[in-house]
Amino acid sequence: MTTRYTGGCQCGDVRYEITGEPRMTVACHCTDCQRQSGSAFGMTLVVPEGDFRLLHGQVKTWSWTSETDRGKLGAFCP
Repeated sequence: MTTRYTGGCQCGDVRYEITGEPRMTVACHCTDCQRQSGSAFGMTLVVPEGDFRLLHGQVKTWSWTSETDRGKLGAFCP
């Protein structure tokens, strides 16, 4: 039996489904993640790309360079 998770953005415009188990969960305390979340950290769930399916809506992506000079990509509801 395959594990199935569903979720989405708080406004409901975007809904997604994840099948299988996540590879890892990350709590990042960098300034970018603090600003994005409005808290002391941001949460990221890492899943294989093939296990992720967008069910409803479209995401907007934003790319930037982190404080440690690494490329980052975020996907958010419009």
